[in-house]
Amino acid sequence: MTIQPLSRGLLAAAVLGACALTGVVSAQDSYDYISIDVPGTDGSQTFGINNSGVAAGTAFVFGGPGGSVPFTYDTKKDRITLVDPVAGFEDTSILAISNRGSLVGNVYANGTSSGLLLDKQGNATVFDHPDSVGNTSARAINSRGLIVGIYDRFEPLFGGAFPAGYLYDPRDDEFTALIPDGIFTIAQGINARGEIVGSSFFFSENDPCNPGAPPGSLVSYAWLRDTDGDVQYFTVNGSPTSRARGITDSGTISGFFVNTDSGMTEGFVTDIGPGQCQDVVVGPDELVVFPGATATFAQSISNKGVVVGQYNDANGDPQSFVATPN
Repeated sequence: MTIQPLSRGLLAAAVLGACALTGVVSAQDSYDYISIDVPGTDGSQTFGINNSGVAAGTAFVFGGPGGSVPFTYDTKKDRITLVDPVAGFEDTSILAISNRGSLVGNVYANGTSSGLLLDKQGNATVFDHPDSVGNTSARAINSRGLIVGIYDRFEPLFGGAFPAGYLYDPRDDEFTALIPDGIFTIAQGINARGEIVGSSFFFSENDPCNPGAPPGSLVSYAWLRDTDGDVQYFTVNGSPTSRARGITDSGTISGFFVNTDSGMTEGFVTDIGPGQCQDVVVGPDELVVFPGATATFAQSISNKGVVVGQYNDANGDPQSFVATPN
């Protein structure tokens, strides 16, 4: 498996580069697309959908007093329900929803975020990773109540904080580290079996797919972690910008990558085979590309194959979408 290394000085550009690409791509015939429009807001981001077809996300009022507007969207009933912000905090963001209707996300106070678990009755549990030097965020929750997300971990070689992944069981308040050798790890999707997906950068000397590589650069992979803690690393269509973000109970993965042919950020849906390191070939029917978007970020996927995420509109603003297989 050949991965193009990045210099350490280009880490920030590599992380943000997928959001900065512009252009226009064509819609794929394998999905029907709709945009989620929350009245009175300017844009939104949707990271989660459960197997009942209810999506969860947060809308925004740009430059106005409204700030974040958390919501759920019933894809079957075409119905938006606003989520009350958590009292005592400056802002509330919702990122995902479980099959039982529990919500996870963040609350903000004094410039930092804490993880949030909100049950169906509206009872809030706020938590912070014990090793966090700043923010904690909850990004997904499965039907067993296990939460995955990220927190700020201090990285001495950079002299600053970078995201690290965690698995959290709120029943016993126990955190498990995910991809401990990764730098800028995003842990996001978790299925009923406890399989987790995400993406990480690695210093080249810690490259899990090229042992013994010389130091001085960075590589990046999407990954799938099984319930035993074993990890498979992969790229999509040879792209070193591959990001895994959602996973069904059967193991189908959603995410996004920069298409090396079009230069565009596009979503994908795929299954990966055995092997610790591999490049997955994704064909046109497996691409998720919102019509007219300048970039498409596929996030969560339901067991029925319905994908939710964000696309950048012509102004570069994030807007939420639902992609339903034809």
